[in-house]
Amino acid sequence: MNNNNALKVGKLVGETSTFEACGVQCAATLYRPDTGADKVPALLTIHGWGGVQGLMITDFIEKFVALGMAVMTFDYPGWGKSEGKHRHTIHPAKRTGVADKALAHLKAQPGIDTNRLFVWGTSLGGGHAVELAASHPELKAVVAQVPMLDGIAAVAANSFSRMARFSVDIALDIAQPWKTHYLPTISSKGGYSSMDRDGADRAIEWTKAQENFEYDNRLAAASLLRMGPYRPIKKLGQIKVPTLLIGARGDTVAPFPEKRVRAAASKDVEIRVIDGNHFDPYFPPVAEQNLGFQMEFLRKHLKQ
Repeated sequence: MNNNNALKVGKLVGETSTFEACGVQCAATLYRPDTGADKVPALLTIHGWGGVQGLMITDFIEKFVALGMAVMTFDYPGWGKSEGKHRHTIHPAKRTGVADKALAHLKAQPGIDTNRLFVWGTSLGGGHAVELAASHPELKAVVAQVPMLDGIAAVAANSFSRMARFSVDIALDIAQPWKTHYLPTISSKGGYSSMDRDGADRAIEWTKAQENFEYDNRLAAASLLRMGPYRPIKKLGQIKVPTLLIGARGDTVAPFPEKRVRAAASKDVEIRVIDGNHFDPYFPPVAEQNLGFQMEFLRKHLKQ
């Protein structure tokens, strides 16, 4: 059903719904193309580290719907419009499971061509997209932009002083299980947060420019402890569906080790590397090149 609470994307107003994951109801929004077809292909978007529905990807949604695909966004438990008592915690392994539930929910929606299902993920969500590509051979194709492939490399990109300060906040969060200890998710360069590099604060500027878009800029500190073990790079060799990876050479948030990625990837993985940092692919001028690669890839596989 159309809902005024859904994020408006251009002239598109989504249909809101919920699905169960981790014992709570998760919010989802489906944007449909106006093609007149009884059934349409569909794409699931999986956002990143501190993302909520639509954050920085409204242009992507609009472009994908214009290709004739239905596009579904969703919020993880405890984030955005989803239920969840413990707010703004991140468990990468659990998030992959939530994305899997979201994909099943998308399949169950009326008017969806279940033989033409696509997955798109960005940042940490790009890592989840890689995992879904490896576990869902029925997918038509998968796109992962600036994907988080190696948690160890992401942790190592932080300075010693930053890691020491993180350790204090993590300890406070773990020591008080009855009360979540938060730190900012995003800050400007040099500020204290889980992400201050690569122009991360452009995400906050983006939210301020959107009508009726509110962003709760906080993260449960213990979430940082779970990043190191998360390494979807190990799943690249298991992928048997067409998958496009778009990495950024200057990415210090989710470093993209091109040689290692190429060595690990199966023959079904196509790799593009662009000049820029982690957040550049969301914004002009790099966004145009990034979207160009994705639109070419999606058009090709929509025809097959």
